[in-house]
Amino acid sequence: MLTVTAYFLDGARIDGELDAADLPADDFSIFVNQTNIQSVRVAVGALKYVVVREEHPTISEQDPRQGSKAQKLVLRLVDGSFMHTYRDDFFADVGQMLHVRLWNPGLSTLIKAAISKRAIATVSDFKEGDTSSFDQSTHPFVYAPRDRIPTGAQYGPTSAMALDPNLRHLASTYQQILSQIISNSSDTGALEAAIREKLDGLMANEPIQLTPDQKQGVANLIVQQAVGFGVIDPLIKDPTITEIMVNGPGEVYFERDGVILRSDLRFIDNDELSETIRKLVELAGRRIDESSPMVDARLADGSRLNAVLPPVSPNGPILTIRKFSSFAMTMEDLIRQTTLSSSMALFLQGAVRGRANILISGGTGAGKTTTMNVLGSMIPDGQRVITIEDSAELKLHHPHVVTLECHPASVEGRGELNVRELLRNSLRMRPDRILVGEVRGAKSLDMLQAMNTGHDGSMSTIHANSATEALSRLETMVIAGSADLPLLAIRAQVSSSINLFIHQARMIDGTRRILQIAELPHFGLEDAPRFEVIYRFVKDGDAGWFEATGVLPRVMEKMAIYDSMVAAELFDPELTRTPVTRRKTATGEQSAGDRQAVGAQAEGPR
Repeated sequence: MLTVTAYFLDGARIDGELDAADLPADDFSIFVNQTNIQSVRVAVGALKYVVVREEHPTISEQDPRQGSKAQKLVLRLVDGSFMHTYRDDFFADVGQMLHVRLWNPGLSTLIKAAISKRAIATVSDFKEGDTSSFDQSTHPFVYAPRDRIPTGAQYGPTSAMALDPNLRHLASTYQQILSQIISNSSDTGALEAAIREKLDGLMANEPIQLTPDQKQGVANLIVQQAVGFGVIDPLIKDPTITEIMVNGPGEVYFERDGVILRSDLRFIDNDELSETIRKLVELAGRRIDESSPMVDARLADGSRLNAVLPPVSPNGPILTIRKFSSFAMTMEDLIRQTTLSSSMALFLQGAVRGRANILISGGTGAGKTTTMNVLGSMIPDGQRVITIEDSAELKLHHPHVVTLECHPASVEGRGELNVRELLRNSLRMRPDRILVGEVRGAKSLDMLQAMNTGHDGSMSTIHANSATEALSRLETMVIAGSADLPLLAIRAQVSSSINLFIHQARMIDGTRRILQIAELPHFGLEDAPRFEVIYRFVKDGDAGWFEATGVLPRVMEKMAIYDSMVAAELFDPELTRTPVTRRKTATGEQSAGDRQAVGAQAEGPR
């Protein structure tokens, strides 16, 4: 493991460990706590550079400001800063990263670093004798670690939020002056470099004396408006943030590690927020205005956007963006995050391969889609999978996936395609498995019938507070879609169609956790549904544990048909008991008990 620090273009910083023998060449993950339980995916597009924190350096070199025989490069980054780097035998230009070495004055040595190529504006050779370039008061050429950015609102002193209204209006004025440059360029990298170069001259003649931080803040804001997403651009580019919630110009919230925090970012007024919303909606190929004040769309990176304008929201525009990871999570990731135990994982893997029909229930943000994504990736490669969603969110790591997405009505009110129509059409597309993003409304009956007509192994999610409530909601939705169908027939369809119910919730510390895996035996008209719980999570204060209940699931008979049996020891309460403890903070720091829990999960039943 390498101890590393990642610095982002928006000013954020992440300390952690890299599970690799060398610095990365492309997107990578950093373990952000000592127990190596939680990892953060780092997108190179948002990265500035990453360095290795060496406690006992072995490379000895001369201070670059005092001269050195090693060849040097001067890098100008897109945020206007400069870096002096060594280009020698260790230099490597691979992937999306430029591997170099930087001078660390604290350790009096060179350290390894990888700089994102997207963060580099220009590269030039250092000219001997140009010692003024190495004046630290002018350019920070050497590696100078800053204090850790606290979890919460801070994104660095030069971000847009730090600008007062006068500087915001100054940035707006400059943006109008630069409008011709902005409108005539489609290359975002070249556009950003051109904007910063032109701004240097404009601000040099500004009668108001601006500090370097203020100048960089003005430049960042203009760049964010031109090639990014305005005020919330740092939040969108931050890979550790999973949700952005804007409740008006002065209320910007975000979710990190399952915890909602308030940012000190703010818009000038409703007009600026409305303009940002319109830009995002246009990029998604949709429209929003007073006549159509609500929109639900998907951005190019897969993020889900919801926006509401007055008069629906009388207090001003509302924007919600749910971001999704750029990489597919695995079952090992869910175990590390204590979403479930290794025994539960082995059973679910066998159930998926054994073509069990699965319904995942939980509240908003409980991790239902993530769990279905992981389970769907376990489907054998030789099977054809069709996914149907309102907004495409599933990213299955599977070679044969067909994705279907709903289509809204046009301005004339025509051309709408809902989930029910897509589901019916998918039956003619030769599916082996059908995965419906969320079962809702009249399509519920179609989903149940698909599970009963040769498409075993299908999955879906449903919003509910418990497995029992999920069943009740499913019955109600089927009745609403087919009022002439008797309740007894509906219950027969449900009990024969769905083999496993998985209920998941978000805990108080932000952790997503599977609370129950159960199955539903046949029940009649007068009977109350009685779930047979196979696995459960038991909470005890700040601690808790996963355990099997001792019930041997009936779905094992179906799994046996497809040669997907699992060991009986997986259902032994004593052997499968896996303790976990609540996370201490919202930053992912956990107690030693969590490490022991993961060790127990990795070992599994004996």
